[in-house]
Amino acid sequence: FSKKNLFLYIYRWVALEWLHEIGLSQYSESFMHSLVDARMLETLSKKELEKYLGVTRKFHQASIVQGIHLLRLMKYDRQALAMRRLQCESENLDPLVWTNQRFMRWVRSIDLGEFAENLRSMQINFELIISESFMATKLYIFRQRCTWWIGCFRAFLFG
Repeated sequence: FSKKNLFLYIYRWVALEWLHEIGLSQYSESFMHSLVDARMLETLSKKELEKYLGVTRKFHQASIVQGIHLLRLMKYDRQALAMRRLQCESENLDPLVWTNQRFMRWVRSIDLGEFAENLRSMQINFELIISESFMATKLYIFRQRCTWWIGCFRAFLFG
């Protein structure tokens, strides 16, 4: 890769792969047009996501921020992230690195398929649903079912 091609590759990765992995590929064109790379991700605020990249839904902004947080934790090492994702593809391990698609598969596997479509259509990163108040107030799910689901999710995460 020349230096110019390397930068184009990085912009394309953010716009075409990373946004897809977090379930927000509808913003690919605006990210690509604005040449958003990892350095720019690091500095984006929710206000800038809305103003410059057209990310107006608060859930989407929060999902992007959570996705950036994961990239930061992984020190932006795409290969390490890909390896960790591959290791948990067939087993319920390491949910921190799950893609949106992997999370939806898990939701269906615990007999909550009816929620998977709602979550997918809202394009909410799974880290956002750990909070019981988020689940109960934002998704309008019955309190009993919500408490049960969060109990399952917490049991899975914390043993």
